Amino acid sequence: MNFDWQAGYPSIRVPVFARNIVSTSHPLAAQAGLAMIQRGGNAVDAAIAAAAAMTIVEPCSNGLGSDAFAIVWHGGKLHGLNEAELAAVAIDEAQHKGVGTELYRRLIEVARKEKIGKVVSNMLPENREMRALCAKLGFKTFSNLEDNMIRAELEL
Repeated sequence: MNFDWQAGYPSIRVPVFARNIVSTSHPLAAQAGLAMIQRGGNAVDAAIAAAAAMTIVEPCSNGLGSDAFAIVWHGGKLHGLNEAELAAVAIDEAQHKGVGTELYRRLIEVARKEKIGKVVSNMLPENREMRALCAKLGFKTFSNLEDNMIRAELEL
């Protein structure tokens, strides 16, 4: 395979090839990811370590429970991950007035428009109204006894 190393314009950038690279906007987060690889972790482990470090070194730009976009080669197959999270909360005065239903309908509408593959909701088992809403909107529910949570998933 032949590569053309000329950028077509003046540049000091050079291509980098390696088996293990971690790239972030902050060098300490990149070092955290690389340290995970050096300890025997894989690319996903490194990405999680780097993302966790980013919440400390750039807290105004990053947070745990944020979006996750990745292309991962695993099991002889290429996988794409397009995950985004949010919390839908209605204040007490809005309870039983259809606010939660409208929030979820709009969430699903936007997710379809943006070509997001799946909407996931986690809830406490005693939240019967949320479970009923998810069932009404077509979510499949799963019990997670370990975390005492109900997980609802809607494939789009």
